[in-house]
Amino acid sequence: MHQRISSVLARSQQDPSTFSLGGARGAPALYPLAALQQAAGRILRRDPTLYGEAAAPGGHPALRAALARLALRSRFTLSPEEVLITHGCTEHCNWRCVPWRPAT
Repeated sequence: MHQRISSVLARSQQDPSTFSLGGARGAPALYPLAALQQAAGRILRRDPTLYGEAAAPGGHPALRAALARLALRSRFTLSPEEVLITHGCTEHCNWRCVPWRPAT
């Protein structure tokens, strides 16, 4: 595995058209920072232990439900159980590499 990763990295360094998006982020002006700060404060006042807890498998149930409702605006019908919250692009890529089958 190490040899395969090293080979991919070596090839990517030889091709100037490739670049890493690992550190990509939007300009700070694009984020609603005041609103995010207020929301984080409200949430932490309600549940001060939130930062010290492990995330629920698949994501927080209330967030999954909210995203399923939001998907309806784009005519996607999803149940909260079909929504998967990942913790970054690497986790997403790992999930994409695993064949997904609905629970039976």
